[in-house]
Amino acid sequence: MDIFIKNFSDLNKNDAAIAGGKGASLGEMTNAGIPVPPGFVVLSAAFEKFLEETDLNIEIDSLLEKVKHEDINTVEQASEKIQALILSAKMPDDIANLIQKYFNELGTEYVAVRSSATAEDSASAAWAGQLDSFLNTTETDLLEKVKRCWASLFTPRAIFYRFEQNLHTQKISVAVVIQKMVVSEVSGIAFSVHPVTQDYNQLIIEAGFGLGEAIVSGQITPDSYVVEKAPRRIIDKNIVEQTRGIFRIEGGTPPSSGISARQEANEWRDISSERGNQQKINDKQILELSEIILGIEKHYGFPCDIEWAYENGVFYIVQSRPITTLVKKETEIKKEVWETTDDEILDKKWVFLVGRPYTLFGASLYQLWFDPSQIFELFDASIPDNLYIEEHPNVVRRYVIKEQLDNFSKVIEKLVLNDTKKTKEILEIGLKLNEEAKKYLEKSFFLDLRSALDFLVKLTLHATVFPYFSYAVIKEQKSEELLKLVEGLRATSYYPIVVEKIIKPLAKQLVGDDFDFMTVSEILTKDNLQVAFRRQANKQNKRFIYSKIDGKEVVRYVYNITEVIEKLEGMKISHEVKGQVAYPGKITGRVRLILTSNVKVEFNKGDILVAVTSNPTLMPLILKSGAIVTNEGGIMSHAAIISRELKKPCVIGTKFATHTFKDGDLVEVDADNGQGKRINFPKLLANNCYPSQLSTV
Repeated sequence: MDIFIKNFSDLNKNDAAIAGGKGASLGEMTNAGIPVPPGFVVLSAAFEKFLEETDLNIEIDSLLEKVKHEDINTVEQASEKIQALILSAKMPDDIANLIQKYFNELGTEYVAVRSSATAEDSASAAWAGQLDSFLNTTETDLLEKVKRCWASLFTPRAIFYRFEQNLHTQKISVAVVIQKMVVSEVSGIAFSVHPVTQDYNQLIIEAGFGLGEAIVSGQITPDSYVVEKAPRRIIDKNIVEQTRGIFRIEGGTPPSSGISARQEANEWRDISSERGNQQKINDKQILELSEIILGIEKHYGFPCDIEWAYENGVFYIVQSRPITTLVKKETEIKKEVWETTDDEILDKKWVFLVGRPYTLFGASLYQLWFDPSQIFELFDASIPDNLYIEEHPNVVRRYVIKEQLDNFSKVIEKLVLNDTKKTKEILEIGLKLNEEAKKYLEKSFFLDLRSALDFLVKLTLHATVFPYFSYAVIKEQKSEELLKLVEGLRATSYYPIVVEKIIKPLAKQLVGDDFDFMTVSEILTKDNLQVAFRRQANKQNKRFIYSKIDGKEVVRYVYNITEVIEKLEGMKISHEVKGQVAYPGKITGRVRLILTSNVKVEFNKGDILVAVTSNPTLMPLILKSGAIVTNEGGIMSHAAIISRELKKPCVIGTKFATHTFKDGDLVEVDADNGQGKRINFPKLLANNCYPSQLSTV
């Protein structure tokens, strides 16, 4: 396969490093069946070969090193010199011949030639508008336009932009998209999330007669149509008179005409008042285009900024990239609406299993334990469908289907009751794997993430999953040999340290610091196109919902996470919680919400420790605490045992304590009745609690 040029059909979203954001997106959309005009991409390798063969790379680096972007003169001087060098240098013959060959195969007279930077269109760096594009390019000036796209990587605005975005130390290259030119009767842009109101249940379409350059350049005011996603309907139309538009000149314009680069072969034409006052696309077309836009958003999994064109009754998508300007705060954004497929997910009979301090990456690791292809070999049963709800930043609630959980538990119970030999064998393998884990932690052993994950799954199935599900049955059987083995495994878990010391570094080697915003499967395929959206959603206090159902993995971010949890649990989360009494007593104190094992937090004597669950690393806080309240745990949990030893009031298994109480809340723990409730200020004052006592709340 050619390393310098690829057709759109040979590219996908993972090829941004060689085809740029624009090229990768066009390839991805082409392969997803989205209507994209045909074309090809001159890959970044062609530009790099051009620089190498002409010896320009060293000279360009030298000129950029002298730039002080605060001084615009240095930017302009470097730009002028670099662009002159590129435009005057000869393109290598093999690349020129390839471009000519691929152009001939398109079978069109006119093409659009667009720059596609390989650092393009991330949440923190949107190159849109920084580099040049050329419309209505013919065979005569095609190679010149490719070189001008290369040179546009070093325009003053592009050089200034890379310094402003702190990209000047990164490798930035450029690919060039060459695409069949659509002769637009109507064209425009669309946003799959309204960029002004930032309502995630609205999309907006802008439309004007002629080529889209008139809208993009801001020289006409387009029609705008706002469409509500659910239910699907047009909720607003703003029709604006268009007095002129950009249209292609019949026969084109020679490059020497003096017309600006973007406007070659185009001209402004007046539009009659009768036509200019018309709605640019009718209601049926608006809804048709809306379906295409939503299909693109659904395919990518993040809000998209889309350029479209309409010719001979067909809509074409000529560009799509992430929207990089959605920055409103949580309180300013309306509730996100669930789509039908998501309602179907939430309507399943889920039961809460455990809560853990996991990122998206951590949740997908957890999911690996129950992958049917792995677990069936050992237990002849699985829990294939799982749902993970991020309750707090990096704190996840796991839900499973009750029928699947019950079946899995019965299979384990049957195994323990009927096959002592295999039970013992599984537990002994778990102990051996623990010993192997010790060795691997002392010395680097795994060369790649996939082999490390295979080991982690085996370790977890034998040393964590089986002991967890078999413990109660083994204890009831009163087999001292098996009980000793299972208790030994339950007392020590190497899973967290293997993840921290082995898995995470290997994941980081593959995709960098983005790994926490990716699933395991995405990391293994380096599918990181959704990372920019996820980082932004995380900053806006959106919480993720990750599901693996029927083998299909879906990640979604929402604001109304409390409502989602309430729907799953079939109840309203109020100001109080109820659970099981681990040790009786009553106390009022300030909540300290502990969501990780990091004990380096401000914690005063008498504070109420509220956590998902308890473990030995929290002992320094437990000793100071006035009471303990946890989401999870039974009468033999760590929190329950320690509270009895220390004689501290403790309520366990509340399910929602970490979601009901916020850090700093004043809470009354009534462990005599297994309750905890937030106290409002008027009630405190009525009970002779003075304002000075509330100063730390």
